[in-house]
Amino acid sequence: MLSEDRKLGQILIKSGAVSLEDIAHALTAQAELRILHSRGQAPKIFRLGEILLFSKKISLHVLHDALRQQTQKSQSSRVSAARSRAQEIKDSEVLTEDSSILKRLSSFLKWK
Repeated sequence: MLSEDRKLGQILIKSGAVSLEDIAHALTAQAELRILHSRGQAPKIFRLGEILLFSKKISLHVLHDALRQQTQKSQSSRVSAARSRAQEIKDSEVLTEDSSILKRLSSFLKWK
């Protein structure tokens, strides 16, 4: 699941393109359309951006910009997570090296 700052609705609200009420109405419509789709009464499941676009709450340009922001945040999060994981692995390797040095030192001290 996306974090709050990466959800399309949050991006659109923060940019001032729509209100919280607009998002609430669009999400309600989306839920109703899902039900209709499950009954075979709607051709597809509509995404939030599509509903806001079709209801003329946002323009195609605004939707495009918001989706680009969402993608950039998502990519940035993946890069950050990969960097964190790489650092964890590096730290783990250092600890492993430290522990082998400590074992050698410990055995040396026991020997004397």
